[in-house]
Amino acid sequence: MKLVILSVVFLGVFLAPVLTNGNVGRNSHQTVNIDHKRKVVNVGNNNGRNSWSFVMDYGTGFMATRILSKKTCFISRMNKQIMPDITALPKAIREKQKDPRSGPPPKEVSFTISHKRIPDLAIYGKQVQAFCRGIPSYS
Repeated sequence: MKLVILSVVFLGVFLAPVLTNGNVGRNSHQTVNIDHKRKVVNVGNNNGRNSWSFVMDYGTGFMATRILSKKTCFISRMNKQIMPDITALPKAIREKQKDPRSGPPPKEVSFTISHKRIPDLAIYGKQVQAFCRGIPSYS
């Protein structure tokens, strides 16, 4: 059985500030942290059982999503043709906060996830390794 994860190119980085507009009156919020020195972006969506977090490591070219309700981590290679450069993220986020309808429409990407667990997270770099440590991880 294949597990297919559809994503909006992990544009949570762009959508995080915008998505809060749809959560009026609900207990949900998103955070985005950009570490230019380490070339790492962390995105968190805190929404009870539907919470998730995401890390993009621009240094290694890998990204990982941790689905908290499933206690699972999914790792994939970043598509640099689709993913914005880390230096462009702050400006893009500010523009989305000012006008949620601005910018190009999100691109949808499909990933096929293997059922085989990753035995050693070290090959994905320190950031992804720390992010997924202790939970089942798949690529």
